[in-house]
Amino acid sequence: MELLVTNNGWLRWISENKFTKKCTPDGSIIILNCLLDDGKSSINVNTELKVGKKTYKCFRKNNDERVYFEVKTE
Repeated sequence: MELLVTNNGWLRWISENKFTKKCTPDGSIIILNCLLDDGKSSINVNTELKVGKKTYKCFRKNNDERVYFEVKTE
């Protein structure tokens, strides 16, 4: 796991090669975004992006705090 320190001193890291997570001042962990296949590009939560024949979707379902990541290929 690669830990990164943000400008405000809080830690953020990559989890499961799919999510960038961050620790908040109160100790909670939040998901900032979802990572694409290249491991460098990302999309925000509640965003869908089409790249070539792949559609990436990073979303939170209603009344659910979890974040889901889907990749569909045409």
